[in-house]
Amino acid sequence: MATEPGILRPMTFDASWLTDPLVRAFAVTLFVSAAGTGLVRLIAGAAFGPRLAAIAIGIAALVGVAMTAGVPPFPPAEGIDIIPYLLLAAIIIGGIIDVTGAPAAVVRTALAAVAAVGAWWVMGAPRGFPGFGDMLGMVAVFALWFVILLRLEKMERRDVRAPAMLMAAALGVATIALIGGLLAKGPALAILAALAGFLAWNWPQPRFPFAAAGLMAAGGALPVLAGELASPGGVWTLAVGVLVLVFFVDTALPKQDKKDKTTVLAPEGVMLIAMVLIPVLIAAVLGYLAANM
Repeated sequence: MATEPGILRPMTFDASWLTDPLVRAFAVTLFVSAAGTGLVRLIAGAAFGPRLAAIAIGIAALVGVAMTAGVPPFPPAEGIDIIPYLLLAAIIIGGIIDVTGAPAAVVRTALAAVAAVGAWWVMGAPRGFPGFGDMLGMVAVFALWFVILLRLEKMERRDVRAPAMLMAAALGVATIALIGGLLAKGPALAILAALAGFLAWNWPQPRFPFAAAGLMAAGGALPVLAGELASPGGVWTLAVGVLVLVFFVDTALPKQDKKDKTTVLAPEGVMLIAMVLIPVLIAAVLGYLAANM
C-alpha cells in the first residue's frame, strides 16, 4: 500500500534467508558439533571423553556435507565426492587413535596416509593413472599437505592455534566458493560450522584437546576442497596459494614454551585471529577477480 510523502513506512524483517539450504545446513552442523562434543564427553566419561570429544567435528561435518552435497556413490567418481569417505575414515581411524592414546609415530603415519590419498585424488585419480607432470604435482601437493598437518599436530593439543587456522582456511575456501558459485561452498561451510561448534566448548579457556580425529577430518577434507577451487588454474590457483599462508602466520608470533598454550583471549590468540584473517581477505579478493574475469 502506498504511503503519503513524509510518512515513514513500517520496518519489515526479511527472513527469507533463513530458508536457504546452506544456512539451514550450517545451523544444523553447528548444533550437531556443539551438542555432539558435549555428548561424547558425557558418554565416554572423564577418562576417555576429553580425548574423544574432537570426533564430533568429523561427525558434524559429515552431516553438513550430506545436507549440502548429497551422498556420493561408492567408489567416489571425482571432485568432492571423496570428502564424505575421508570424513568417515577420520572418524573411525582417528577415533581409534584417540581412544587408545597411540604414540606420535602412529598419528603421523595416519596423517601421512591422509595427505597421500588426498594428493593422489586431487592430482591424479579422477583422470586415471597420472602422467609425469601430474606425478611431480602429486609429490609437491603431498609434501605441502603433510608439512601443514605435521605443523598442526605438533602444536599443544589444548592450544587454539590448530583449529583456529583450519577454521580460517575453511572460511576462506567457503568465501571463494560462494563468490564463484562453486560446489565446494557447501562442504566448506560444513567444516567451518563443525570446527566452530567444537571451539565453542573451548571458549574462553580450552577444555578438550584438538585430537587426531578432528585434525584428520578437517585437515583431510579442506585441501580436497582447495584443490577443487584451484583446478581451473590462473587466479583461482593464486587465491588458494594465498590461503596456504594461513597455516604459517603463527611464525610471526613470539615463540612460546612447548608447555604454553594459546587461548582465545590471550594476546597471542587475538594476534593470531587478526593475522589469519589477512590471507583470507586477500584470497577472497582474488576469488572475486577470478569470478569476474
